[in-house]
Order: sequence, then C-alpha cells, then structure tokens
Amino acid sequence: MRWLVIWVLSAVPLWAEELPEDQAAVVACIGALDQGAEWGQCMAALFEPCASHEIQSEDHLGCLMSERGDWLDTIEVQQTDLSGRLTDRGATELGDLMSQWRGYVANKCSSVGANFTGTGAEVAQAGCEITEMAALVGELISCREGRSIAPYCVLQE
Repeated sequence: MRWLVIWVLSAVPLWAEELPEDQAAVVACIGALDQGAEWGQCMAALFEPCASHEIQSEDHLGCLMSERGDWLDTIEVQQTDLSGRLTDRGATELGDLMSQWRGYVANKCSSVGANFTGTGAEVAQAGCEITEMAALVGELISCREGRSIAPYCVLQE
C-alpha cells in the first residue's frame, strides 16, 4: 500500500498540498484510473485510515464517521473555493447540484446500509458516503483545473 501512496503522490499536482496526505493520495488515485490505477487500489487507500479496526466494530464505525467528517470538511472548502472561481451561473448551478448530490448520496447509501443489520448497516452506509465524497472532491478539483466537462464548470476569465 505504501508504494501506491508514494507513486500517486509523486505525480500529485499542487492542489494536493491543500488536502490531507491521505485524501490527496485517494483523489490522485481516482484521477489516475484512466492511466493504470485500479479502483481496488484507490478504495484501499481511501479506507486505509480505518484498516486497523475490526470490520463492523464500534471502533471501525467511529473511525469511519471521523473520516466522513474530514471528507465533508474538504468538500466544503473545495466547493467554496471553486464557487469563487466559477461564473455566477456556474456557481448557482454548482449550488443546485450540491443540494441534489446530498439527496442522491443519502438515498443511495441508505439503501446500501439497508442490506446489513446493526453496526454493519451504519458501517456500510458510512463507507458508501465516504466513497461518494472522495469522487466528488475529485470532480471539484478537476473543474478547478479546467479538466471537467460538466456544464456547471465555467471558470471566470
């Protein structure tokens, strides 16, 4: 796993300095999926901070909830920064999309959690949410770098 983090961080652009090291490695890995990185490697990096805990234990859930909070904080910072770089229309569209995204993730991940019982349901839901959050951070950064083709992503001149 460490070689993956080193390989990914060696190709990380300057934006990665704004993210915690573990998040930067995950976002870079997801961004490199079309260049040979594999989804399983990215997910292993994403959940590395909680890997020492017994799966579906209270400690595991606590760790995931902490990670979830960290990703939510990162989304807020990235969204705020990006909104200031977008045209007024783009910023409005991004705000609307973020509201829809939150509902989508809540519904999707609630369904994932419903397949389990007890702590396992909460762990599954949190894991789903974290995965979606990491992908969103990648999209927000992609837009900021001018690589996104999403309609909202129109940067100011």
